[in-house]
Amino acid sequence: MNIERGVRLDQLEPLAPINPHYNCHGYTFSRDGEAGWLAGRWVDGILSDNGFRRISDVGAAAPGDVVVYRDAGSVVTHSGVVAGVTSGEVYVDSKQAALSLVRHRLHEVSEMYGSDVAVYRTDRPDGRFLTPVEDSGLPAPPWPPAPSPHDL
Repeated sequence: MNIERGVRLDQLEPLAPINPHYNCHGYTFSRDGEAGWLAGRWVDGILSDNGFRRISDVGAAAPGDVVVYRDAGSVVTHSGVVAGVTSGEVYVDSKQAALSLVRHRLHEVSEMYGSDVAVYRTDRPDGRFLTPVEDSGLPAPPWPPAPSPHDL
């Protein structure tokens, strides 16, 4: 898909097994994807409500900062978390839809996410993690699912 840009998504090393129970935003704003699938349209509100501020110099990104990708219409399309900065290169951990969590360079993402990339930071005690809603602690079903008796 992005070979013409030098991006080989098929070459990225998964950091965790495939898990369809959360998406990139669910990973970005919760521990282990506990938030499930969060719509991109909610991201700006999450950033605003939780005291995130945009870092003007992407090179000043630090582990734990949030990365948000937008398309040409400023629509949030993808998000991730800064894993580290090495030799001026920002590395991001992000969930690839229903697939796996991977580590990639800041711009090593699908062209469909757009080229508007911003890094955000918050001083909240829990950092990027949202506070769970009361009584929302139901765990996601296990993945992969256990075989049914009919499969045996």
